[in-house]
Amino acid sequence: MKKKLISLILTLIQLSVDFSIVAASISLVIVIILVASTPFTGFAHELFDYHSWWSLVLQAVTASVLVFLAIIMFVGVHSLLRNINSGLYFVNQNLVAVRQILWPSLVVFVLQSLASICFRL
Repeated sequence: MKKKLISLILTLIQLSVDFSIVAASISLVIVIILVASTPFTGFAHELFDYHSWWSLVLQAVTASVLVFLAIIMFVGVHSLLRNINSGLYFVNQNLVAVRQILWPSLVVFVLQSLASICFRL
């Protein structure tokens, strides 16, 4: 009973991660469309903090990179949960999945720090 409950909880978490992957992929497409249409529309000026045209494009590109890195992290979480739900705890695939989560997290931290410094100046 306890194993089935844990398996059910892990499956539900995995489904929510799958939903997050789909939602992040859709938002990535939307952000890429906004990046492509940034110079031509006023809609992007309302979404991003507008100081100059280059600032607007840089913010849109940064947003798309962050969403792409979030997708990579979600895929790593998905594979880690799949392995744990299958009973594979100490395998090399879990180490690869943890690396797939940690490296984009580090890049997101650095990008957010740089963006915070640049856009405050």
